[in-house]
Amino acid sequence: MTPFSIALDAHWLIFTPKTGGTTYLNPLISEWIKCEEVAEIQLLLPCAPKTDWAGQPFLASKKVRLFFPKTEVHPLASYRAQFFWQQRGVPALLRQSRPDVYLSPFHLTPQLPPGLPMVTTIHDLCFFMEPRWSQGSIIHGAQLWSACLRARRLVCVSDFTFQALSRWSPRFARKATVVHSGIETRTLPVNEAEERVNSLKADLRPQTYLVWVGLPSARKNPELLFNIFGAHHERFPGHKFAVVAPAKSHDELRALARANGILTQLRLFSEIDAPTRDALYCCALALVFPSKCEGFGYPVLEAMGQGCPPLTFEKGPASEMVNGIIPLAREATPKAFSEMLNRYAAMTETERARIGADLIARAKIFSPTTMAAGTLAVLRSAAFEK
Repeated sequence: MTPFSIALDAHWLIFTPKTGGTTYLNPLISEWIKCEEVAEIQLLLPCAPKTDWAGQPFLASKKVRLFFPKTEVHPLASYRAQFFWQQRGVPALLRQSRPDVYLSPFHLTPQLPPGLPMVTTIHDLCFFMEPRWSQGSIIHGAQLWSACLRARRLVCVSDFTFQALSRWSPRFARKATVVHSGIETRTLPVNEAEERVNSLKADLRPQTYLVWVGLPSARKNPELLFNIFGAHHERFPGHKFAVVAPAKSHDELRALARANGILTQLRLFSEIDAPTRDALYCCALALVFPSKCEGFGYPVLEAMGQGCPPLTFEKGPASEMVNGIIPLAREATPKAFSEMLNRYAAMTETERARIGADLIARAKIFSPTTMAAGTLAVLRSAAFEK
């Protein structure tokens, strides 16, 4: 096959290193470096790499080239700054780099330069859940529409996202291919996981706490999450609740815990590394993840990789990942989640081990290698379409 060059918007790698954007991009870049049909990976950045980012392993590859403007841009400062970066900054860098194809990792796609094949990844259509005619709804809807119109091909990260896109626009869905997201998982040995959890000195014993990981925005449903915690506390007053979230959100989370009578049982964490996060999954009774809208849901897959049952909604992408191994909630109520949690708490060690092994095996299907190969096939199709 003829090797070809790929450019992609990489501003998430610098500005949001611990969010889904970076979780999506890092494995793609790392896998494509190994691939002979990729001649060059061009990372378009709004500024020169920061010191703490310059140590990224893939930067040592001769296949990776960085492009950034002379004047620094901050795309996350405002909608206006984001628009400027996508519609002026990125096109200017594309005219310098001259790739065979451009990947827009999210539905933020430049309209220029004309003639350049573009592929856009659609993660979710959650803007539909924002108030109608709100600024967020209007802007995100316009971004998605313009991205789908401009792109030669679309990638949907789950069947759930593809179905949502099909309902919204059958026309655009005809451009789309489902390529499930994937992450590298290393299942921790139980003794290592317990040692890491004990090192946190948070009085968390195996199978006697629930865990949640993420940014508690409105779409993540933090109110229902803490209502579920509160209902679980009534049945299991000795259980704790481990929450991994940015430190700036901790006051909000403490208020929710206080309102549900579980403040003394709450254990908050922010700056922990991936192995420690995975240890929390490994030793937890379950991950509770009542998000209102997800396109994929990385915490669900992270938990599965450690054999931790992820409790979330049946009508969502988690159904594709779990594939019937465990039941999922049909209703957005504390009762629906509590019934499942009661079932897990009553399980024997043998039953938990069997379910954990099935979840771990299932998680391995969603690998970075599979994701990178599927996405690369879509990019090649777009680049060489006649």
